[in-house]
Amino acid sequence: MKKLLKLLGGLVALLVLVAVALLAWLYAQGRQPLKTGAEYVAMGSSFAAGPGLGDNEPGSPAFCSRSTRNYAHRVAASLGLSLSDVSCGGATTSHILRGGQLFQGSQIDAVGPATKLVTVTIGGNDINYIGGLGSWACQTGPDHVFPLWRPLACMKFKVGSPEDLQKTRAALIEIAALVHQRAPQAQLIFVDYATVLPPAGSCPERLPLSEAQMAEGRSVAMALNRITAEAADSGGALLVKASELTAAHDICAADSWIVPFRISVNPFATPALHPTEASMRAVAEEIIARVRRGVAQ
Repeated sequence: MKKLLKLLGGLVALLVLVAVALLAWLYAQGRQPLKTGAEYVAMGSSFAAGPGLGDNEPGSPAFCSRSTRNYAHRVAASLGLSLSDVSCGGATTSHILRGGQLFQGSQIDAVGPATKLVTVTIGGNDINYIGGLGSWACQTGPDHVFPLWRPLACMKFKVGSPEDLQKTRAALIEIAALVHQRAPQAQLIFVDYATVLPPAGSCPERLPLSEAQMAEGRSVAMALNRITAEAADSGGALLVKASELTAAHDICAADSWIVPFRISVNPFATPALHPTEASMRAVAEEIIARVRRGVAQ
């Protein structure tokens, strides 16, 4: 009995040490100095960060999965602009405005007088858009998820509630106001979310959702695109509609630009229901063209 208690005590101590080490690592990652003074600032969630698309940006927090192949890096390279990419997987509008995402500061703190261009893709996590689709898919098709991750992946979310949509719209407008305040000469572009779901029908082998779930998901996506457009108009921002650029490449399309729903044993693999590199390339090309023309509509 004493040996068992000693073994359990050692195991608990080991788990505590691992937890402390993980917390320290997260803190060190999140508290890395924010790059300020850049000509181009890119803010947003995973649909801006580009998780799983090649190498992460050197020096960026590992948990943000900020790819060097996302649309921001492509735009900066093409236009010859210095870049501060503060996008991060899992980010919400609150993380842009007030920080707090795993010890990180506010994304908007990267915007300053020297900023000439700002892009923003945000709002999906505020309304549990992609998280909700993943949860429904896990519940409908649990075989698509490695057993160890099912309790987490199948968690139920409130998806696209009117209250959350209203709050997100207001936050988007607040982001626009603060960008204009911090960088009066900057061109601000809201980029909405790439299209995930087809306009009709389903493809259970890629995304195991019922017809009702597909319909609800489409409704949520349309609502997110609508409030993004409204916020851009109200907040004096330009709008690039990634949703239209990628409409022919939804998850069910023959030439899909969305990663199918499958969660393997490796939780750090390219995340399901996220844009591929082809999607990022198309969005980048549109932003570049709009900036060079001086318009975004």
